[in-house]
Order: sequence, then C-alpha cells, then structure tokens
Amino acid sequence: MISRNRKCITIALALAGIGIMIFYSFCTGSCDSLAGNLLGIDLKYVGICFMAVLIMMVIMNFSAIARIMLATALGGDLYLVGYQISIDTYCYYCLAFALMVLAAFLVNHKPGDAPRGWKKLLHFAGSVKFETTKLQEEKIMKWEKVLHPADEVKAKMGRVGLKRMPLAIFVLLGFALFFGGFSGSDTLVFAEEIYPSFGRGEVEVRLYSNYFCGPCSRLEPRIEPLLGTLVKANRIRLLFINMPFNQKSSEYDRYYLYAIREGTSFEAALRFRKTLFKVASSGIGTEKDLQMYLQRLGMEPKHVDVSPEVLTAVQYIRDDGITSTPVAVIVNDGDKHTYKGIDSIIEALKEIHK
Repeated sequence: MISRNRKCITIALALAGIGIMIFYSFCTGSCDSLAGNLLGIDLKYVGICFMAVLIMMVIMNFSAIARIMLATALGGDLYLVGYQISIDTYCYYCLAFALMVLAAFLVNHKPGDAPRGWKKLLHFAGSVKFETTKLQEEKIMKWEKVLHPADEVKAKMGRVGLKRMPLAIFVLLGFALFFGGFSGSDTLVFAEEIYPSFGRGEVEVRLYSNYFCGPCSRLEPRIEPLLGTLVKANRIRLLFINMPFNQKSSEYDRYYLYAIREGTSFEAALRFRKTLFKVASSGIGTEKDLQMYLQRLGMEPKHVDVSPEVLTAVQYIRDDGITSTPVAVIVNDGDKHTYKGIDSIIEALKEIHK
C-alpha cells in the first residue's frame, strides 16, 4: 500500500512541511518559536526550500537523491530536538516539521540486503546504490586492499557496477552540519542591569512583544487606554521588553531604548512603539532604512549606549522563561503569573483595573 503510493505520500508530507513553515512565518497566533538560522539563513526559509526541492526530486523520480536529502534532514532534526531538550524550551512548529521529515524518511525507507557483521550497523537507516565507473572502481579497490586478500581484490578489478552507500553517513553529516552551522535564539542579544519603566505601582507588568509579530501589533492598540489608566494611577510599573528573535528585531529595540533614554513620556513611548510596529509591517528591515525612515518623520532619537538596558532585558527574558510573543508577566506581592496571547493578556490587565 505505502510502496505503491510512496510518491504521493512523500509529496503530501512535503507540502504539509511547507504549510507548517508558512503558518509559522505569518504567526497567526501566539508566536511560539525558537528563532534560529543555519549558516546565517532563517530556518523557516531553509525548511521551505528543502521541501520544495524534495518535491522536485520525487516528481523527477530521483529517489536516491530524495532519500539522501531526507537522511541529511533527519540528522539535522535530531540535533535540533536535542538542542531544545538541552535548553528546556520547545518550538512546536519545529517539532511538527521534524515529524514530517521523519514520516517521509520512513515512507521512503528501503532496508534492502544489508551486509553482514559489523557493517550491518551502518545500514540500519537503509542505503542507496550508485553506479561506479572504471576509474572510480579502481580507486575503491585501492581502499579495499586494506580489508581483503590480494587475490580477492584482483578478481574484483575492472568491475563496473553498483555500490551501496549507507544512509547513516548522511544522517551523521546532517547532524554535523547543524552542530557547526546552527545558531539559536537562546543566545539572545540582551543581558541585565537597569530597564526603563512607566508608573510606580506595586504591581509589575512586563509586556513581552516583537515588532514583527502580528498578534503583538494587534494587541497594543487594544490595551493602550487601559495601560494609560493604570500607569497614570500608579497602579502598575510597566516595562516594554522586546523579544530579539532575530537581528532585525534587536535593531528596532535599540531605537526604542534610544528614545526612552531621551526622557520620553509614556504617551510619546506609545507613539514611538506604534511607529516601529508600522515600519516593521511595511518590510523595512535594515538599520539604515529604519534610520532614514525615522529621519523623514523627524523622530530619529540620539544614539547612546544602551548596553545596561540591553543587559537587563535578557535577564528578565531568562528569568521569566519567555519563548513566545505576546506575553505578559505580572508580579504582585511576590506572586508571578504569566499570560500568553491577546485575550489572556487583556483579561489579566482588566483584573488589575478592577
């Protein structure tokens, strides 16, 4: 059943993987994710491109290449799962994508006739066959002299045929590639000392967001009046903390901190944040473009050293265990509660207002 429909199942799983990455990119709910890149390329784009190429290989009947790709991806996913376990933080999009890779690998698994003895261990993940030329065969024979008697090697000389390559080699290569080329968001661009806040209330509200997060940009306009009331009444001490999922968002946050350093009022801080959300949604990503945009609006703040504030943010992020946005952490009389998502955060702030 599976063997007859192997191509269709593999394509369906690849399309599901692409869908997962697209859904992750648009962040339609709470942006639960570990940001990461491979050799400087965002993992979301790596995943989409990988699945697209896999579909092409399957359609063109390059089954050996498809199986090599899946074995390599499986090794990479093994590293990523281990990485998430090591930091006790999980990206559910990444795990769902890894399941698609594993399922596609199993669908295309062909054990075949594995060698006997210790070599059988190398073929536990299956193997692929490739044709050897005369010259390639001679090179292979030179290595086989180490393991075989001279007369046996001589009998094999001149043979042109199929060689079997264990897929376990590609699993290890994929693991090694991610080991050396992966960079994750647990190495956040921040650390701790003093962080700007608004209001002098006993209840501390730490609002975690990201300027490139859709739910965050929708949440802020809805809670601005409520935050304004709570801050002015000194019911809360409010901190806006950006989650630096990537280099672009960390650059945006530095401009927010520049503005706050100039003694910006709460109302002005809200206006500046609204501008940053608007700029992020327009696709402006580089610091130079952001700087030019703010200059045109007459809103560019003075560049100062914000490393103390930057250091403060990372400590809050680590202490609160934040891996998603939007999130509000509310500390009241020593009790700390975490609220994720738009509706949950709004209800929590309304409870303080009562």
